[in-house]
Amino acid sequence: MKNGAKNTGRTSAEPDLTEEIAIAEADHPSRQPNFPPAKSWPGLAVICWVMAALTGAAGLFGWLGGPSIFASFGTEYIPIAHSEATLFIVMGFTLAFYVCGITRRFAKPMAGAAVITTGVFSALKLTEYLGRAQFGIENIFKLHPGTFRSVLADRMSPVAALVLLLISVSLCLLILVQDQRRIAIRWAAYLACIGGFLDLTVILGYFYGTPLLYGGSVIPMSLPTAWAFFFLILGSVIAIGPRHIPVRPFLGNSARAQMLRAFLPITLIAVIIDGSLYHLLPLTLRTNGAVVSALSAVCILTITSLVISRVALKLGGSMELAEEKQNEAREQLKEQVLLLDVAPDAIFSITLDGKIQFWNQSSTRLFGWAADEAMDQDAFTLVFRGGSAQKTEITRSLIEGTGGQREFESRETRKDGTQLTLSTHLTLVRSEDGKPIMILIVCRDITVKKALEVQRLRSERLQSIGTLASGIAHDVNNALLPILFSAEMLKKDVDAEKRNSFIDQILKNADRVRGIMKQILLFVGGGEIGKQTVDLKKLLVDTRQILEHTLPKTIEIQVTHSADIWPIVGDETQISQVFMNLCINARDAMGENGFLKLTADNVVVDETQAAQHRNAKAGPHVCIAVSDTGSGIPTYILDKIFDPFFTTKEFGKGTGLGLSTVLGIVESHRGFIAVHSQVNQGTRFEIWLPAARRDAAQQFQPVMQPPPGQGELILIVDDEEDIRAIAQEALEENGYRVLTAVDGTEAVALFAQHRGKISAVLCDMMMPVMDGPTTIRALKRLAPAVPVIAMSGLIEERATSAKVAGASAMLQKPFTASTLLGAIGQELNRAKEAREGAAAA
Repeated sequence: MKNGAKNTGRTSAEPDLTEEIAIAEADHPSRQPNFPPAKSWPGLAVICWVMAALTGAAGLFGWLGGPSIFASFGTEYIPIAHSEATLFIVMGFTLAFYVCGITRRFAKPMAGAAVITTGVFSALKLTEYLGRAQFGIENIFKLHPGTFRSVLADRMSPVAALVLLLISVSLCLLILVQDQRRIAIRWAAYLACIGGFLDLTVILGYFYGTPLLYGGSVIPMSLPTAWAFFFLILGSVIAIGPRHIPVRPFLGNSARAQMLRAFLPITLIAVIIDGSLYHLLPLTLRTNGAVVSALSAVCILTITSLVISRVALKLGGSMELAEEKQNEAREQLKEQVLLLDVAPDAIFSITLDGKIQFWNQSSTRLFGWAADEAMDQDAFTLVFRGGSAQKTEITRSLIEGTGGQREFESRETRKDGTQLTLSTHLTLVRSEDGKPIMILIVCRDITVKKALEVQRLRSERLQSIGTLASGIAHDVNNALLPILFSAEMLKKDVDAEKRNSFIDQILKNADRVRGIMKQILLFVGGGEIGKQTVDLKKLLVDTRQILEHTLPKTIEIQVTHSADIWPIVGDETQISQVFMNLCINARDAMGENGFLKLTADNVVVDETQAAQHRNAKAGPHVCIAVSDTGSGIPTYILDKIFDPFFTTKEFGKGTGLGLSTVLGIVESHRGFIAVHSQVNQGTRFEIWLPAARRDAAQQFQPVMQPPPGQGELILIVDDEEDIRAIAQEALEENGYRVLTAVDGTEAVALFAQHRGKISAVLCDMMMPVMDGPTTIRALKRLAPAVPVIAMSGLIEERATSAKVAGASAMLQKPFTASTLLGAIGQELNRAKEAREGAAAA
């Protein structure tokens, strides 16, 4: 039960009067400031119903031999009927028991039975009075037959029967109806009000000395009956609650409600006093009606004057207080408007359909439109250039979103046509009942800020390029020096042993330069990786051997891995570089003493874990962890360690490219990195790489001993003469015939001239006149089955464009002759197998 009502043992599905009282209070707490709290309403209803029962009991007591005053207020008034008194006793007490919870098990059936019995009884009496039938049901109550004036004295009045029927139906709806409860309660309220109106009419008739229906052939309603009805109906109205009773004009603190609450009771009291004086004083004082009327008028005027003065005083104070609050609100509003005007940001509000309703001075300064020009204009036409589509999208997102806020940056135009960059914050404003009413917009000019950011980024980019270029120049020059020396010495007449030594020096340092270029491509996010199956168990053993010869003896090294560690597909050299970079960083963090641990485990990454890392995908992975006991990484720089050129080492001891290179290698292998570190507790880098099957085909592994050619005709397309010459010499030395073209146009012409004779094409990706992808597409249109091998010295985007154009393989410059011969041999074999398969089909 709600609102402090006692538990009556009823189930929650059964409505009762106490629940309805609680519902009325809970649904409309703000509309009932002048009514008692809901928890006291059942008590008031019970008191009224008990008073009705006691009135009936008093009347029955008077009939049974007690003082006649209990049955009637005088010999000139008709007494209460036995049937009416009995029904009041039954209904009053059963309703009181029902609300109080007395006899819980039978409370509802008893109340329902009493109400239904009363309703049936009153309906039968009305039927008798209408002349439809004679049931004689009151004979069971008739104890003292007699007449009052010209009517029977111990019979129920038709007016009483009607009121009793109305109140019985009203109480039936409250107690018994379970479906459509609100409709039932509302109809119960209407019927109770109608019965109350009829009952008050009878009571006022007695006060004025002209009781209703007296002197005729119709039995009038007795005054005890009217008072019993008054208490019975008042209890029902209290139980129903003000929500369903037409008393809303009386609620609240408005002037109308206060005046109605003051004057309506006074009016009723005045009418009652006037009727009482007019009826009683002439009988007791034996005076005429004029004196009574004058005395009545004086009393009413006196009471009315007192009430008017009291109400006027209260209303005057309320009006003064309201005026003070209104003045304070005006002043506060002026201050707020002043604050909004001095704010540096443009602040304005719009309706839900985009019309501007408020426009501060900063908005005028920022956009150039005066307030009178901007008011009632469409903000998405005047300020923002998105139009109705942007307006619809923003309004919908604000209303349907959870936070009711949104931010975005945009390029807009001032009144004078100049461009500016805005940072805009929108907030949806709702009314007290939660209904969207307007949108508050705050715009900040970030044009200068954005320009400074562009300049700073450009400066940082140039600085990074300069640092990178200086480092590259140093390493490349160191590699070129022995190449130049060896090439110059080869021009002299030297013996075979020295000649081979010089050639080895040239090849070694050329490969060194190629490695430098490869690292640069990886750093900028590209570079082709050699796709082959990598045995991590062997790679970890090799890494440990290198570390044991590189790191100080005081650093303990431990390498562990699962017995069945999965292989990965990638570039073994690059993975080894990842291990070495992380281990060198660990050494620098530990100094001369510490513990370095490398572990590798098989792990299956689920969808939840994959969603937490960029580019990660669910599936089997190998987790390689590099842990140290060094100084750790502070939390505030943990997000910056992979930024290019970021380093915490002293000047000259670190370039800031180590971890950037590690990240580039890992992401090129479709993996991800996780870092865990605490200051003075050490650091743990986890490298997660997708696992491969042990029988993964090493389809990109270069052929170590390529087979010789069989006289196949190869077309070489490259704008570099030296590359064409050296590639032609290498191919011709291995049994191939060669055609060369300086650009794509010449290549297409030669291909058309030798159509059907060319077996493969070697094409550069960057050439004048016609670039590589365009050339490949043109050649593929002429002969789709001829394999085309693309060449490029740039990053992976070129490989992607080559594959899209139709290239069957990709060679990353620089490459060796064996790599070139292996790729051509592999593509010719594939083309041969495709032809044989088509012929067999």
